[in-house]
Amino acid sequence: MSYQVLARKWRPKLFSEVVGQDHVVQALKNSILDEKVNQAYIFNGTRGVGKTSIARILTKALNCEKHIKGEPCDKCDHCLALNENSLIDFQEIDAASRRSREETMNLLETVPYLPASSRYKVYLIDEVHMLTKESFNALLKTLEEPPPHVIFMFATTEIDKVPATILSRCLQLNLRLLSEEEITKQLSKIFKEEKISFDDESLTYGIGVSAGGAQIDGRATYGFDQSLDLVYESKVTIFEDRYEVELVIPFSSLRYSIAPIQTWRVDFGRGFTLEDELTRYVYWTSRVEGIECQTCQLGFLENIEPPRQQRGDIEFIPSVVAASSKDFNSNTSSSSDDVSLFMKYPISSVDLLEVALNPDFSQIESDDIKNDVNTVNALYFDEKRPFFSQGAELFQFSAQRGYINLFYSRTINDPSITAKYTGKLGKTSYGIISARDESSLLLLPFEETSTVVSMGKSSSNIIRAKRMIGGNGGSIGAILTNRVFDYAGDMTTGGIDFHYHPGDNYHITLHATASIHNESDNFEYIYEPTADDSEVTFDSGRYTKNFDGEKVTGNALGFAINKRTRTDDFGLVLRLRSPGFRTSNGFETNNSTKWLKAGRGKTVYYNNHPKLLKTNYGIETIYKTNYTGIIKKQELSFSSSSDLINGDFFKVSAEIETENFRGYQFDNLYEFEVGYRNQINSNFFPFFWRYKKSTRMVSRPNNT
Repeated sequence: MSYQVLARKWRPKLFSEVVGQDHVVQALKNSILDEKVNQAYIFNGTRGVGKTSIARILTKALNCEKHIKGEPCDKCDHCLALNENSLIDFQEIDAASRRSREETMNLLETVPYLPASSRYKVYLIDEVHMLTKESFNALLKTLEEPPPHVIFMFATTEIDKVPATILSRCLQLNLRLLSEEEITKQLSKIFKEEKISFDDESLTYGIGVSAGGAQIDGRATYGFDQSLDLVYESKVTIFEDRYEVELVIPFSSLRYSIAPIQTWRVDFGRGFTLEDELTRYVYWTSRVEGIECQTCQLGFLENIEPPRQQRGDIEFIPSVVAASSKDFNSNTSSSSDDVSLFMKYPISSVDLLEVALNPDFSQIESDDIKNDVNTVNALYFDEKRPFFSQGAELFQFSAQRGYINLFYSRTINDPSITAKYTGKLGKTSYGIISARDESSLLLLPFEETSTVVSMGKSSSNIIRAKRMIGGNGGSIGAILTNRVFDYAGDMTTGGIDFHYHPGDNYHITLHATASIHNESDNFEYIYEPTADDSEVTFDSGRYTKNFDGEKVTGNALGFAINKRTRTDDFGLVLRLRSPGFRTSNGFETNNSTKWLKAGRGKTVYYNNHPKLLKTNYGIETIYKTNYTGIIKKQELSFSSSSDLINGDFFKVSAEIETENFRGYQFDNLYEFEVGYRNQINSNFFPFFWRYKKSTRMVSRPNNT
């Protein structure tokens, strides 16, 4: 088994290989050509954006025997020596582990000596903000009068912790966070060269052990799901200066593909607390913060030969919840008890059957408090029950653009028995959920409002299949949901979803669904209708709001196309919801709507501007009508922002709209915003000034 870290192999060795930092690269190349070399540089930016890589390239360029237009040749002895970490005149230290005054003084003792073979001696101190106060004082004395043959380079993720006396003697270079498009493009290039296949259906496990032996595990999807309960052994040994962790993870606890020889991704990390009581993390591989695909940046374990897929042991988790109470006023008492059982049966390494009998979810953390004052639509709450949250990404029938939510697991409110089967065959993932619910919740959407109705007992079945297409996360899938109420009819909803990336910069999304609701005409058993319910109609009078035995049908369509590059951003989103569209187990709060949204953005980067780093412009419009042709909303907005090299930020935005709500016409709604964020002496002040003003002109109700 061999270990290979792609972050090291693909680390840029030339200025031309640096991604997303053109403003810094061009400034450094110009200074080399003009022979204007600073005695000290400080590179500021989040982890993984290229601070130390650029510092190393700058070191090569300054000492290169034949650099071309400021670019190191990467072929001479000095360049090759630095690539191999054997250049005597270059020292790189990590202030996170070497931060004391004694260690700093030992480093500075070598400063007076002339370079052995290079033009400059270069000292690179990473995470310089972690040096102690005494170390900074010792370093300051050298920075005040540095020898002409010495250059200091500092890298930091928290420049506000670097003393102003140090910053004033350095050329500060601020590196920006890479865009998703830039990261995706670079990773796609690496995967292509390394012949690596990757899709968003990959399983990612997180396993951790504290110094005290406490275990934590979970599955990383769009977040970190800690409800996963893996079976593994761990041992912790504590020493005076460290602790060591040993892990034994059986293959039977993991789900993996059926290939006989596999390559797995892996990373190792440690969290520790410093004097500021903030937790820091150190990883084996380099990571770029602020991007969704952290898995793409992990290292590799090659030539793994896992055991063949076999049925695993059945795992049973019984529980009993009992309660007793007494009313001393009436001298009466009451008691209750509930017995529940969870069962997991790994049919294979990729197929899993889970069953819950009378599950008790009282131990699950309560929902966050949400303000529902003056709210016309039902509130959405995240799923926190482990049975439904595990593997939830497969059953998601939604996207950020033009989505339709056909499965909202919390519609299964109080199950007496529920079963879930998930598996994978090649690039196709599949899953089935079946549940018997003792207290069902039904979300009824209307044009301008929605309501939740308690429907008594019901049975729900959800079938989902999804197949990956292309090599960059595209997929095509289908879903079918059915719910039968004991006393209130039945509902069926089906749909297809399609995601495709025709190139690196485009993303196309399509959702198409249809629904059928066979209402009961004897709903009074559960629901007492009001006198007005039978008089309220929708879909041009075809249906009434009351449950009166009608067959309510509807359809919905969601389409989106987006293009995103480093300098251009375009998006078009279309959402259609017919008046009779409902979901049997989903979350849709509005129907009878035709909604169109279009936007265009532009980013201008300045390579040689003395102050400006980049400027953003954006314009967006929204047009919304109902199915009778009434214009419900028109909106036009514009925004512009500028990022300065010193960290300052400016923003101006304006918005104007008209809206029709419940027969009332709102005209001349506008909003204006001006924002400014200031960075003075490199100390960030979290102050953002805004000015907003809205004017609403309300006319009389229209006649519709």
